[in-house]
Amino acid sequence: MEFVVLETGIFPDRSTLVEALAALPACHTVRRPVMPSSQDDEEGWDRLLQALLAADRIVVV
Repeated sequence: MEFVVLETGIFPDRSTLVEALAALPACHTVRRPVMPSSQDDEEGWDRLLQALLAADRIVVV
């Protein structure tokens, strides 16, 4: 299963989620795509969208 983690800083108990993701069995993939730095970064947004569409689960931390 592929997890995509979005590092937003909006989740108050971020450490619990980070620990849970680190404890996942090796058969799972955890990807942390880089958030585009500006609205004008169309390629960056395209890469992020492709990662989200390919994910089985999206986790916001």
